Amino acid sequence: MGKPKMIAFTPSEPIEAGGETYEKLTFQRMRVRHMVAMDKVSGALRKTTALFASMADVPIQVIDELDMDDFERLSEEVAPLMGNSARSLVKSAKAEAEAEDETAH
Repeated sequence: MGKPKMIAFTPSEPIEAGGETYEKLTFQRMRVRHMVAMDKVSGALRKTTALFASMADVPIQVIDELDMDDFERLSEEVAPLMGNSARSLVKSAKAEAEAEDETAH
């Protein structure tokens, strides 16, 4: 059995961004163009949100509006669609986000 071509993700609550409501996001298998989207931003966490937005073909603000539990679940659910290098970046961004969350408390 090969890699899945798409994954549907349902956040715990609908996402409101840019005057639109997103109840479900569909992520496609990662392509080079999705990596290129990461080059347009800086910071590990921002690169990950850009990657996810590109894979789902939604504005980055949609991913920004996910709560952290959904973001972590999304990271795990889309992993089968990604290559090893992208998975490493997502793990790094997740660790960065958790460290920032602990610092804020």
